[in-house]
Amino acid sequence: MDFTSNPLRADAVGCFRHLTRFERIRRDAAVNDWVSERVRGDDWARLRAMERLHCPTCGNEVFLDSLHCVRCETKLAFQLGGTGVITIADEAVVGSCSMRKPWRCNWLPNPPGQADWMCDSCLIVDPGDHAANRLLIPFLSAQRRALAQLTLLGVDWSAPANLASDGDTRANPAHPPLRFTYRSRSAGDPATIGHLGGLITLDLDEADPAQGEQIRATLGEQYRTPLGHIRHELGHYVWLRAIAGDADRLKAFRAVFGDETADYRHAIEDHYQRIDDGGWHDEFVSFYASAHPWEDFAESWAQVMHIHDVVSTGAAWGIIEPPAGAFDPKQWLSAAVLASLAANELARSMGMRDLYPFALSGGARRRIEAAWHLVHPVVALS
Repeated sequence: MDFTSNPLRADAVGCFRHLTRFERIRRDAAVNDWVSERVRGDDWARLRAMERLHCPTCGNEVFLDSLHCVRCETKLAFQLGGTGVITIADEAVVGSCSMRKPWRCNWLPNPPGQADWMCDSCLIVDPGDHAANRLLIPFLSAQRRALAQLTLLGVDWSAPANLASDGDTRANPAHPPLRFTYRSRSAGDPATIGHLGGLITLDLDEADPAQGEQIRATLGEQYRTPLGHIRHELGHYVWLRAIAGDADRLKAFRAVFGDETADYRHAIEDHYQRIDDGGWHDEFVSFYASAHPWEDFAESWAQVMHIHDVVSTGAAWGIIEPPAGAFDPKQWLSAAVLASLAANELARSMGMRDLYPFALSGGARRRIEAAWHLVHPVVALS
């Protein structure tokens, strides 16, 4: 959900809900032309994938949220490189984030080797009165994974600075820094969940299994997890950072997702008054995506991150072949079908809900491809 102020007109909400075949072809051509003008050859090869990780001491398999190796008990510290490459070291040698114990953070502090310093992920967290809340831990684990993946996808989430005339550095208002605020509605926190100007506010209650399931059922969503919610809100941040300030990219965005100047508050209020009759399925990723172009893009971007992670993880473990095109979304979407089928069947073999509960229509796939294309040329050519 994005709460950026938008007092302008509301006549464009859902304007691509009933496109003719000719209009769809013209829309897709506009995005493809824009991409082909900006991306050449090897630019696609810059995409990196999630990889299998190993203990630096004994070589045993470890995971992104591992604090120690289960074989040799080495305490692990992870360093996220600028291109998304993860380096793992012995925490006893390199040190660790000051929030390792309270928040179970396994990242290195920035700069490395500094005692009592936070890592880049913990540094952008405002826990409010909930620094000791156990529900913060799964959210922060999901946050670190999402930030690592955002880096792999080439999206810079750091805070670019402008050099002022007095020699001091100040945040660039055109590229606001990414921050996370965690609140609890059940604790009475007066907070609105969503994204605003780089600030993502999330409800810790969603990490509680019982309350999370109640929220998911109330909203009629097939999939709602801390990681999924963070990826959705990051979609708003990515739009603000990579698309909003560029006239050409904004034009290409509107050709697919619609006019984002439509009154957002009115559109969301109208959405919650509607009944989900399934009419959105041919064009959108989800019912919520049909509410407003901002939500359409955020939901589509979340799918980009889902697909990238599922496919690269599946390929790393030998479940599927990696896509031949390093950054061809059509190939990644096709690979995601097999990867998600395997993941869902594994989940069912343990009596669990499908891990990837989405059946993407042709229209939804086109939107995911558009989100993928709109963002990646920005970083590929920068």
